[in-house]
Amino acid sequence: MDQATPFILQFKFPADCKIPAYWHPALVHVLVLSGTLNMGIGDKLELAKTHTLPVGSVSIIPAKIDHFGWTQEETVVQVYR
Repeated sequence: MDQATPFILQFKFPADCKIPAYWHPALVHVLVLSGTLNMGIGDKLELAKTHTLPVGSVSIIPAKIDHFGWTQEETVVQVYR
C-alpha cells in the first residue's frame, strides 16, 4: 500500500497504565476524551519526560517517532488519521 489508510480507534486505559515506547508507520492524531494522558517522545518509557494532556487535548504524532505514555486515572483516547 502506498498511501495511509484513514481510521478511527478508541482506547480505554485503566488507571496507572504504562504504555511502552512504540511508533506508527504514518502520522496519527490522539484526542483525549476523558481522564488525562501523559505522553513523551523517546525510545523508552520515562515518566518524568512526559507532558500532561487533559480532556480535549490533541497530540499530532509524526510517522516513525518513538513515543510512550501513562495514565494516573482511567483515560479514554481517540486515535485517528
